[in-house]
Amino acid sequence: MEGRIYQLQQILGSIEQLAKTAFTVVIVEIIAKITGGNTVLMASGATVATTLATIVSSFYLFMYYKNRKKDVWQEVKSSSSNENERIKRIIRNIVAISIPITLSSLLSVATKSIDTFTIVRILKNFMSESEATIQYGILSGKIDTLMNLPYSLNIAFATALVPAVSSCIATKRMKTAKKRIELSMMISILIGLPATAIMMMFSKPILEILFPNALDGAELLFLSSFGIIFVVLTQNIIGVLQGFR
Repeated sequence: MEGRIYQLQQILGSIEQLAKTAFTVVIVEIIAKITGGNTVLMASGATVATTLATIVSSFYLFMYYKNRKKDVWQEVKSSSSNENERIKRIIRNIVAISIPITLSSLLSVATKSIDTFTIVRILKNFMSESEATIQYGILSGKIDTLMNLPYSLNIAFATALVPAVSSCIATKRMKTAKKRIELSMMISILIGLPATAIMMMFSKPILEILFPNALDGAELLFLSSFGIIFVVLTQNIIGVLQGFR
């Protein structure tokens, strides 16, 4: 059953991230053409795309449960680890796990907020304020968006790694945990290395295809691509550490 759950988690994560990417590109492009490039509405459309992706993954999970309801409950009842726990203990365990995960997510948001205040101010020492604002807009609007594509694909495996590792640790199956960690790290490398190479070698053509009316930023994309492999591996390491928690 644990193997099926692990597989389902990976599928759900992949569906959500792929749907998020597809909806974001389609919705933002449609809004841009209708409104003539209204950035406020385009940002709102990206938020809507995230919500739609979550709905798609939730619908898949509902249909999976609906079609396999009898098999799921039969496996739960026959499982050797099927034990009744008090509600207070369940709530306490959820809170103990969710707090560090929430704090780590808040740190990434805080980093973006700090960048907003500091990057333009530092760049103003070397160029005009308007040029500094343009450069930050290129970084946050185009480069970060492209960087998020491999990160989004990899985060599905990193998220699925948390319960997969924690279940193995709880049942003292260290060899299985090691195999799952190694597999996930290998997948991250297979995602990160090609993405790094493609972003570096084709930084200018990528911008020409995706942003034909705004070609600036090829150098920034080239430099930013160096960090892809390290970020995807960090995502997996975080998942491993959360699983051990």
